[in-house]
Amino acid sequence: MSGVETGAIGRRLFLSRVGRGLFGVAVLGLTMCRSDVEALDAGDEPAADPRYLLGLPTPVLLTRANLTAPTGIDDGSDGDGYWEPSPSASRTWDMRDFSASGHFDCDATDPDLYPTGRYNSPAAPTNHQKNSRPIRLGYATPAIAPAIIGAKVTGDQSTALGWTDLKHGSYIQGLIDEGMDPDRAYDEIIGNANMDGDPRLYLASGSWGVVDGIRCNNTWDGFGIYGNGSRTAGGTVYIRNSWFWKNRDDAIENDEQRQLHLFDCLFEDAHSLLSTRANDETGSPVAENTQTVEDCVVKLASGPGGHKQRSDVSTSGYIYKMQANSPYLVMRNTIISMVGDFNYADGPMLPERSGDLYENVTICWLGTGVYPGNTPSGVTVSTGATAQTLIDDAIARWKERHGVTDFDTVDMTRMLAPYGF
Repeated sequence: MSGVETGAIGRRLFLSRVGRGLFGVAVLGLTMCRSDVEALDAGDEPAADPRYLLGLPTPVLLTRANLTAPTGIDDGSDGDGYWEPSPSASRTWDMRDFSASGHFDCDATDPDLYPTGRYNSPAAPTNHQKNSRPIRLGYATPAIAPAIIGAKVTGDQSTALGWTDLKHGSYIQGLIDEGMDPDRAYDEIIGNANMDGDPRLYLASGSWGVVDGIRCNNTWDGFGIYGNGSRTAGGTVYIRNSWFWKNRDDAIENDEQRQLHLFDCLFEDAHSLLSTRANDETGSPVAENTQTVEDCVVKLASGPGGHKQRSDVSTSGYIYKMQANSPYLVMRNTIISMVGDFNYADGPMLPERSGDLYENVTICWLGTGVYPGNTPSGVTVSTGATAQTLIDDAIARWKERHGVTDFDTVDMTRMLAPYGF
């Protein structure tokens, strides 16, 4: 990978870059010291946590020579979204002043596949309504050391539509709602037509990528990570300071099981948090591809429909949608609220394999009855009014720290550096 910037940055190099005026303010050390922790306890802001800098620090990424800075709105009216099939290495997309949108409804994407549907008549859907990929980078040649900074992504499909309705079309949902056996109804899916609308990044094997300060509302998945199709490929994606709101399926889809580090993100009203369900179910978990979730706030919600469910049934999904060979899960300093109505019998259970680890994880159970999941070491469960207050306060604090007024009004300086650099 000639010419690619290294993903690791040592203390000496980091401080020398600061000394050359790249940041303007020195960040002392690469680990939080005791005084930082004490400052947190006292309610003061700590020095910038080094985990905001993984991959490469965002100020460095924004000074790359290979930088693209799109502005305005891409609404998919040209028949696609913001797409770049084969980006050059070490590219930064500075999208702080850029928005992408789509409709994310299977009936619009494939309007002629089924005998009935919202878009079969009286007129075909617009290109905007057919846009299922608002941002799509590296899909022909996976990207080497890419970075996406900022970006606002919105979907305008109705929130009253069910999961199967959006994923496989109103024809399939209608068959289930009319009483057909769901398995039989799913046999009517033609060409495996489905909706996976999300902003997505294809990462070169062995590389790293950074996503910092993105916010996505009412998309199908919140963000998709892809590559060469192999679940054993190397490479790491760092997602930080990002807000995913009302994602209709997975907040993060990482079904190729690349190593993932989620840090200081808000997942609000998501169906599921994280998916690592690869097509390949052979072999064991790849330890190097561990999924790490740190200092995040997660609010899972129920929505209409669900996998093979009637549209008048409300369901929610997993914390970790996995299979036997899915990467290990490490969660630290994270709060997760759930209301139940789980679409699967094992509900929100957390894996407890040799490489799974939980430290200071709080489950806020807002559903009826006793919390149905397991509580591994390092996980505690809160219920009732206390649980509601915990998650509400955590969301409010995250938004205040990251300069969020509402979805359209965000102070991007604070979004990217809630404690400053």
